[in-house]
Amino acid sequence: MIASVFGLLGLVLLSCLPDAVIEASQADCSSFKVGATGLVACPRIFQPVCGTDGITYPNECFLCTRILNGANVDKQHEGTCLLANCSSYRLSEDNEVACPKNLEPVCGTDSVVYPNECMLCREILRGKSIDKKHDGRCVQGVDCTGYLKTRPGKEAACALEHKPICGTDGTSYSNPCAFCTTVANGADTDWSSDGECPQVDCSDYKEPKPFCTLEYLPHCGSDGRTYGNRCQFCNAVVRGGEKLRFKHYGKC
Repeated sequence: MIASVFGLLGLVLLSCLPDAVIEASQADCSSFKVGATGLVACPRIFQPVCGTDGITYPNECFLCTRILNGANVDKQHEGTCLLANCSSYRLSEDNEVACPKNLEPVCGTDSVVYPNECMLCREILRGKSIDKKHDGRCVQGVDCTGYLKTRPGKEAACALEHKPICGTDGTSYSNPCAFCTTVANGADTDWSSDGECPQVDCSDYKEPKPFCTLEYLPHCGSDGRTYGNRCQFCNAVVRGGEKLRFKHYGKC
Protein backbone atom coordinates (compact mmCIF):
# COMPACT_ATOMS: atom_id res chain seq x y z
CA MET A 1 0.00 0.00 0.00
CA ILE A 2 1.32 3.43 -0.90
CA ALA A 3 0.08 6.30 1.26
CA SER A 4 0.52 10.05 1.03
CA VAL A 5 -0.74 11.99 4.02
CA PHE A 6 -1.34 15.73 3.72
CA GLY A 7 -1.77 16.94 7.31
CA LEU A 8 -3.35 15.15 10.24
CA LEU A 9 -6.86 15.47 8.86
CA GLY A 10 -5.86 16.07 5.26
CA LEU A 11 -6.35 13.99 2.21
CA VAL A 12 -4.89 10.50 2.26
CA LEU A 13 -4.42 8.79 -1.06
CA LEU A 14 -3.86 5.05 -1.10
CA SER A 15 -3.13 2.57 -3.85
CA CYS A 16 -3.91 -0.95 -2.69
CA LEU A 17 -4.65 -4.41 -3.94
CA PRO A 18 -8.26 -5.03 -4.93
CA ASP A 19 -11.29 -6.09 -3.00
CA ALA A 20 -14.37 -7.19 -4.88
CA VAL A 21 -15.57 -4.57 -7.35
CA ILE A 22 -19.08 -3.35 -6.57
CA GLU A 23 -21.41 -1.48 -8.86
CA ALA A 24 -20.71 2.27 -9.11
CA SER A 25 -22.55 4.56 -6.71
CA GLN A 26 -22.38 8.23 -5.77
CA ALA A 27 -20.74 9.49 -2.60
CA ASP A 28 -23.03 10.80 0.14
CA CYS A 29 -21.33 13.94 1.43
CA SER A 30 -24.38 15.49 3.11
CA SER A 31 -23.09 14.87 6.65
CA PHE A 32 -19.64 16.40 6.08
CA LYS A 33 -18.77 20.09 6.44
CA VAL A 34 -15.66 21.86 5.20
CA GLY A 35 -13.80 23.91 7.81
CA ALA A 36 -12.09 27.27 7.33
CA THR A 37 -8.89 25.52 6.23
CA GLY A 38 -10.69 23.53 3.55
CA LEU A 39 -10.40 20.31 5.54
CA VAL A 40 -13.01 17.95 6.95
CA ALA A 41 -12.70 16.27 10.35
CA CYS A 42 -12.63 12.71 9.05
CA PRO A 43 -12.73 9.63 11.28
CA ARG A 44 -9.69 7.37 11.33
CA ILE A 45 -11.46 4.25 10.20
CA PHE A 46 -10.40 2.22 7.20
CA GLN A 47 -13.42 1.60 5.01
CA PRO A 48 -11.86 2.19 1.58
CA VAL A 49 -13.75 3.57 -1.38
CA CYS A 50 -12.54 3.86 -4.95
CA GLY A 51 -12.94 7.25 -6.60
CA THR A 52 -13.70 7.82 -10.27
CA ASP A 53 -10.16 9.25 -10.48
CA GLY A 54 -8.78 5.76 -9.83
CA ILE A 55 -7.58 6.68 -6.33
CA THR A 56 -8.39 4.64 -3.23
CA TYR A 57 -9.55 6.78 -0.29
CA PRO A 58 -9.38 5.48 3.33
CA ASN A 59 -13.10 6.16 3.76
CA GLU A 60 -15.90 8.18 2.17
CA CYS A 61 -15.11 11.24 4.27
CA PHE A 62 -11.69 11.68 2.65
CA LEU A 63 -13.28 11.38 -0.79
CA CYS A 64 -15.90 13.96 0.22
CA THR A 65 -13.12 16.33 1.30
CA ARG A 66 -12.03 16.49 -2.32
CA ILE A 67 -15.57 16.71 -3.65
CA LEU A 68 -16.52 19.53 -1.27
CA ASN A 69 -13.39 21.41 -2.32
CA GLY A 70 -14.47 21.34 -5.96
CA ALA A 71 -12.72 18.28 -7.35
CA ASN A 72 -14.44 16.62 -10.31
CA VAL A 73 -14.58 13.18 -8.72
CA ASP A 74 -17.21 10.82 -7.35
CA LYS A 75 -17.37 7.42 -5.70
CA GLN A 76 -16.94 4.61 -8.18
CA HIS A 77 -17.44 1.70 -5.79
CA GLU A 78 -16.81 0.44 -2.27
CA GLY A 79 -13.41 -1.14 -1.66
CA THR A 80 -10.01 -0.41 -3.12
CA CYS A 81 -9.34 0.43 -6.75
CA LEU A 82 -7.81 -2.04 -9.12
CA LEU A 83 -4.22 -1.36 -10.13
CA ALA A 84 -4.96 -3.01 -13.47
CA ASN A 85 -6.91 -0.78 -15.86
CA CYS A 86 -9.54 -3.09 -17.32
CA SER A 87 -12.13 -0.46 -18.27
CA SER A 88 -11.57 -0.84 -22.02
CA TYR A 89 -11.95 -4.63 -22.12
CA ARG A 90 -15.17 -6.63 -22.43
CA LEU A 91 -15.91 -10.33 -22.24
CA SER A 92 -17.55 -11.83 -25.32
CA GLU A 93 -20.40 -14.33 -25.18
CA ASP A 94 -17.88 -17.16 -25.27
CA ASN A 95 -16.06 -15.70 -22.24
CA GLU A 96 -13.11 -14.36 -24.23
CA VAL A 97 -11.40 -10.99 -24.63
CA ALA A 98 -9.84 -9.91 -27.92
CA CYS A 99 -6.34 -9.20 -26.60
CA PRO A 100 -3.45 -7.88 -28.69
CA LYS A 101 -0.38 -10.07 -29.09
CA ASN A 102 2.12 -7.45 -27.94
CA LEU A 103 4.56 -8.54 -25.24
CA GLU A 104 4.46 -6.06 -22.36
CA PRO A 105 4.52 -8.41 -19.36
CA VAL A 106 2.78 -7.63 -16.09
CA CYS A 107 2.98 -9.48 -12.80
CA GLY A 108 -0.29 -10.56 -11.22
CA THR A 109 -0.93 -10.80 -7.49
CA ASP A 110 -1.10 -14.56 -8.09
CA SER A 111 2.63 -14.39 -9.02
CA VAL A 112 1.83 -15.29 -12.63
CA VAL A 113 3.49 -13.35 -15.46
CA TYR A 114 0.87 -12.28 -18.01
CA PRO A 115 2.03 -11.35 -21.55
CA ASN A 116 0.21 -8.02 -21.30
CA GLU A 117 -2.38 -6.24 -19.17
CA CYS A 118 -5.23 -7.38 -21.41
CA MET A 119 -4.47 -11.03 -20.65
CA LEU A 120 -4.53 -10.23 -16.93
CA CYS A 121 -7.80 -8.32 -17.30
CA ARG A 122 -9.34 -11.29 -19.08
CA GLU A 123 -8.86 -13.35 -15.91
CA ILE A 124 -10.19 -10.51 -13.73
CA LEU A 125 -13.29 -10.16 -15.91
CA ARG A 126 -13.82 -13.90 -15.68
CA GLY A 127 -14.10 -13.46 -11.92
CA LYS A 128 -10.63 -14.38 -10.74
CA SER A 129 -9.77 -12.48 -7.54
CA ILE A 130 -6.46 -11.00 -8.66
CA ASP A 131 -4.97 -7.65 -9.61
CA LYS A 132 -1.82 -6.33 -11.18
CA LYS A 133 1.02 -6.42 -8.68
CA HIS A 134 3.41 -4.41 -10.83
CA ASP A 135 4.44 -3.90 -14.43
CA GLY A 136 7.14 -6.18 -15.79
CA ARG A 137 7.95 -9.78 -14.98
CA CYS A 138 7.41 -11.17 -11.49
CA VAL A 139 10.54 -11.16 -9.35
CA GLN A 140 11.66 -12.88 -6.17
CA GLY A 141 13.51 -11.49 -3.19
CA VAL A 142 12.26 -7.90 -3.63
CA ASP A 143 8.71 -6.57 -3.17
CA CYS A 144 7.99 -4.49 -6.28
CA THR A 145 4.26 -4.07 -5.53
CA GLY A 146 2.84 -0.91 -7.09
CA TYR A 147 5.70 -0.15 -9.48
CA LEU A 148 4.42 0.87 -12.90
CA LYS A 149 6.11 1.60 -16.18
CA THR A 150 7.34 5.18 -16.26
CA ARG A 151 5.90 7.52 -18.84
CA PRO A 152 8.14 8.64 -21.73
CA GLY A 153 10.33 11.53 -20.67
CA LYS A 154 9.67 10.91 -16.98
CA GLU A 155 12.07 9.55 -14.40
CA ALA A 156 11.13 7.48 -11.36
CA ALA A 157 11.35 9.42 -8.10
CA CYS A 158 13.63 7.04 -6.21
CA ALA A 159 15.27 7.99 -2.93
CA LEU A 160 19.05 8.39 -2.81
CA GLU A 161 19.45 5.67 -0.18
CA HIS A 162 22.29 3.24 -0.78
CA LYS A 163 20.87 -0.23 -0.35
CA PRO A 164 22.31 -2.07 -3.34
CA ILE A 165 20.75 -5.08 -5.01
CA CYS A 166 22.48 -7.36 -7.48
CA GLY A 167 20.31 -8.35 -10.43
CA THR A 168 20.60 -11.58 -12.38
CA ASP A 169 21.72 -9.44 -15.32
CA GLY A 170 24.93 -8.70 -13.41
CA THR A 171 23.92 -5.08 -12.76
CA SER A 172 24.19 -3.50 -9.31
CA TYR A 173 21.12 -1.38 -8.54
CA SER A 174 21.48 1.37 -5.94
CA ASN A 175 18.32 0.42 -4.04
CA PRO A 176 15.05 -1.57 -4.36
CA CYS A 177 13.30 1.35 -6.05
CA ALA A 178 15.91 1.52 -8.81
CA PHE A 179 15.67 -2.24 -9.27
CA CYS A 180 11.85 -2.35 -9.31
CA THR A 181 11.64 0.61 -11.69
CA THR A 182 13.92 -1.21 -14.11
CA VAL A 183 11.79 -4.36 -13.82
CA ALA A 184 8.57 -2.37 -14.38
CA ASN A 185 10.06 -0.89 -17.54
CA GLY A 186 10.53 -4.33 -19.05
CA ALA A 187 14.03 -5.46 -18.09
CA ASP A 188 14.48 -9.24 -18.08
CA THR A 189 16.18 -9.44 -14.70
CA ASP A 190 15.50 -10.80 -11.23
CA TRP A 191 16.94 -10.53 -7.75
CA SER A 192 20.25 -12.35 -7.39
CA SER A 193 21.48 -11.14 -4.00
CA ASP A 194 21.54 -8.16 -1.69
CA GLY A 195 24.59 -5.94 -2.01
CA GLU A 196 26.78 -5.04 -4.96
CA CYS A 197 27.29 -7.63 -7.68
CA PRO A 198 30.70 -9.32 -7.59
CA GLN A 199 33.03 -8.05 -10.27
CA VAL A 200 35.77 -9.61 -12.37
CA ASP A 201 38.63 -7.27 -13.25
CA CYS A 202 39.36 -7.50 -16.98
CA SER A 203 41.29 -4.21 -17.16
CA ASP A 204 44.49 -6.01 -18.19
CA TYR A 205 42.73 -7.39 -21.28
CA LYS A 206 43.15 -4.68 -23.91
CA GLU A 207 42.57 -7.30 -26.59
CA PRO A 208 41.67 -11.01 -26.46
CA LYS A 209 44.44 -13.33 -25.30
CA PRO A 210 45.47 -15.77 -28.05
CA PHE A 211 45.56 -18.69 -25.60
CA CYS A 212 43.86 -19.48 -22.29
CA THR A 213 44.90 -22.11 -19.76
CA LEU A 214 42.81 -25.25 -19.35
CA GLU A 215 42.06 -24.66 -15.66
CA TYR A 216 38.35 -24.92 -14.95
CA LEU A 217 37.08 -22.10 -12.73
CA PRO A 218 33.67 -21.41 -14.30
CA HIS A 219 32.34 -17.87 -14.62
CA CYS A 220 28.68 -17.24 -15.46
CA GLY A 221 28.11 -14.30 -17.80
CA SER A 222 25.06 -12.07 -18.15
CA ASP A 223 24.46 -13.73 -21.54
CA GLY A 224 23.65 -16.99 -19.73
CA ARG A 225 26.81 -18.66 -20.96
CA THR A 226 29.34 -20.42 -18.73
CA TYR A 227 32.98 -19.50 -19.37
CA GLY A 228 35.66 -21.97 -18.29
CA ASN A 229 37.84 -19.44 -16.47
CA ARG A 230 38.65 -15.75 -16.10
CA CYS A 231 40.68 -15.69 -19.32
CA GLN A 232 37.81 -17.04 -21.41
CA PHE A 233 35.36 -14.66 -19.73
CA CYS A 234 37.56 -11.57 -20.20
CA ASN A 235 38.23 -12.49 -23.82
CA ALA A 236 34.46 -12.52 -24.37
CA VAL A 237 34.14 -9.16 -22.58
CA VAL A 238 36.71 -7.58 -24.91
CA ARG A 239 35.13 -9.10 -28.03
CA GLY A 240 31.68 -7.91 -26.97
CA GLY A 241 32.69 -4.31 -26.40
CA GLU A 242 32.41 -4.73 -22.62
CA LYS A 243 28.63 -5.26 -22.80
CA LEU A 244 29.02 -8.65 -21.15
CA ARG A 245 28.73 -8.61 -17.35
CA PHE A 246 29.79 -11.08 -14.71
CA LYS A 247 26.88 -12.72 -12.88
CA HIS A 248 28.47 -15.19 -10.50
CA TYR A 249 31.12 -17.86 -10.11
CA GLY A 250 30.15 -21.37 -11.14
CA LYS A 251 27.99 -22.66 -13.95
CA CYS A 252 25.04 -20.59 -15.14
